[in-house]
Formats: sequence, structure tokens, C-alpha cells
Amino acid sequence: MKKTKEELKSYFETGDKPTQAQYSDLIDSYIDAKQPAGEANREFKIDENGEVSLVSAGLGGGLPVDFYEEVDFTPKFYVTSQDEYTVGSAVGKAVRMGNIVHFNIKLRQISDPSNINSGTGNSGAYIKGLPFPNDESGVMYTNNTTINYFAATSVEAGVDPKNIQVIYWGNILLIVDAVTSQRVTDISFDGGTFDSDLGISGSYITNVYTP
Repeated sequence: MKKTKEELKSYFETGDKPTQAQYSDLIDSYIDAKQPAGEANREFKIDENGEVSLVSAGLGGGLPVDFYEEVDFTPKFYVTSQDEYTVGSAVGKAVRMGNIVHFNIKLRQISDPSNINSGTGNSGAYIKGLPFPNDESGVMYTNNTTINYFAATSVEAGVDPKNIQVIYWGNILLIVDAVTSQRVTDISFDGGTFDSDLGISGSYITNVYTP
């Protein structure tokens, strides 16, 4: 049976002869911290009541493996670093399980900035506003994002809309051409009422514990 640390200590004071049942209590009060092959590094944490929780080592001060959180956020869609698309409805939802974040983004009624074709500071379309920072800053996750909807009226010359892809990089979502791996710098929308002009889902790893 599980016991608190103070109870367990009382079994082993000078002159005590712990019983079989007390040794059983000691064993029952702690978990096996042996690392299973192929799993992330783990450690265990004991609170003041003797309760033990399993955590993944190094997750921002002891993030429990079973940590769960649901978050609503507002994604921002940019065509350049200066110019933001006008969006009638921007919905972002994320579920965090341990240090894995699964997200879903829906953008409706997207309208172009007035100078979308000016080329000023135009380094490519991207989305920001994800709720938790990426643990692997600078690492591109090409397989962890999916475009569910893409209802642009046009894209830049030479880019097939069927080849539009999203890459997660440095905590933003880059819109790229899957064939050339180049960022797409000219995507036009007409502000229509599609169910979703742009829908994206995916997952990434975070290393920040925010209880």
C-alpha cells in the first residue's frame, strides 16, 4: 500500500526492525524508473505527500508525460513581414499532450492587403500565432502539417496550387511550393464566404512548461 514519505521514514529509525508488510509498503510507494528501450528519457518526481509522477527528462522543469491542455488561439496570416491579410474569421485550436502540440487552423473571408503585389519586403506568405514555441527552432517539419482547404483565387506565376505545401519553421508556418521548396510570395483571395479559405492542421514539439 502507498504511504507518505514521513510514514516510510518511521519504519527505518534506529533500532527498528521493519516488517515484511512495511517493506512491501516501501516498494509500493515508488515506481520503476527503468528506461524502456526506444522511449524518451524519463525520470520520476516525488511530491511532499509521497505521490510519484513520471516525467520526461528536460521538459522545462518537469513536465508530466500525461500533461493535457486545450488552447484557443488567433492565427495571423501575412503576405509579407509588413502586410497582413484581412481575415473575417480566424480560428485556431490546439491540444497539448505532454510536449506534443496538435493544432488546427481555419481562416475564412480572406482579403488581400492593398499592396499585395508591390513586392516591398515580400519574402513569402506565412502564418504565425501558434500557442507554444517550437522546441526545435530552425528545424523544418515537412511531414507534420497538412493543408485541408486552399481556396485562393490565384497564386504567383509558375506555381501550381496543387503543389502548395506548409512547412513549420521557427514557430511560424511557411507557405511553399513543394516542387521547388521556394516560398510563395503572391497568393490572392477575394474575401468570399467559403467554409474555409485556408485550413491547416499539424503537430509539433514544444519544450516549455506552462501549467
